[in-house]
Amino acid sequence: MELSRLIQYLRTEGIRTFYYGPFTYNVINELGYHIKQYLDNSKSVRDKVFYAFVELCENIGSYAVTYEVVGNKRVGTGLVALGEDPNNYCIQAINYATPQQQKELQQRLAQVKNMSRRELRAYKNELRQQAIQNHHPSGNIGLIEILLRLDKKVDFQWIDAGENLVLFIVKAYIDKKEDSGPKMDDLVVKGEKGTYLTPDVYFSAQTGVCELKGESYQEDTFEFYNTLINWIDTYIHEVKKPITLNLKLTYFNTSSSRALQEIFLLLKEYQEQGGEVTINWYYLLHDESMLEEAEDFQLSTGMKFNIISVEKFD
Repeated sequence: MELSRLIQYLRTEGIRTFYYGPFTYNVINELGYHIKQYLDNSKSVRDKVFYAFVELCENIGSYAVTYEVVGNKRVGTGLVALGEDPNNYCIQAINYATPQQQKELQQRLAQVKNMSRRELRAYKNELRQQAIQNHHPSGNIGLIEILLRLDKKVDFQWIDAGENLVLFIVKAYIDKKEDSGPKMDDLVVKGEKGTYLTPDVYFSAQTGVCELKGESYQEDTFEFYNTLINWIDTYIHEVKKPITLNLKLTYFNTSSSRALQEIFLLLKEYQEQGGEVTINWYYLLHDESMLEEAEDFQLSTGMKFNIISVEKFD
């Protein structure tokens, strides 16, 4: 009777699965299998829940202060619970940490709080490289990975537990609704002419067609193109559909050239991971300098461009 009351209480609170103990790989695998069998949502929702759940479990197993020795290996202990309400799943992970761990983690989270997705990915790769150099097994990138996968829908909390310990609590939220399509806004910029020159920009989140047209000579080239690069990075990692880049440029300076190179390399990475990428480079008939620029970019990036001559731009 007592057990049935406990189960009823947990269900009333929305808790469907919970575990307390050492987080060995066998335990994580069993819990992960249960999640995949239990959830009846779309595959994209199940995958988000599964990946976040596994990352949080592995984080406890690797970094929790309290631990058990399993098969001569130190394994962190803690608690993980999967709950739900009508709109969301919520994964809660709780474990003990030291004040020093708290300080280091709070500094890291403050650092990533306002990062764009592109900057967050770059930071994750930086941590991964450091882990390789230092022969570290994980690189402390689990929580960064969760922030990326769940678009920062994650809360962190610390509670003083006495005896020089704190409880570290993570709550990760996953929307039950399947993504119905791009949630991104189009990126539209009207070009300017004057002391500085900016091209017209029209990036469509619905079709994946991205167009740059005109001249490029900005006061702050980095700021202008960083907006474009962040949009493309978000599109290829969230929408994950074909993308077409149409270039109709008549002039760009050296700093714009470097920014364009970064765009091409970002698209190349997407293509190498299986994404569908098309680059159409339009140039005005007899404008040999723009033709040569297209050929040079092809050579430096190793990507195929469709180089098309036209009498005038639409």
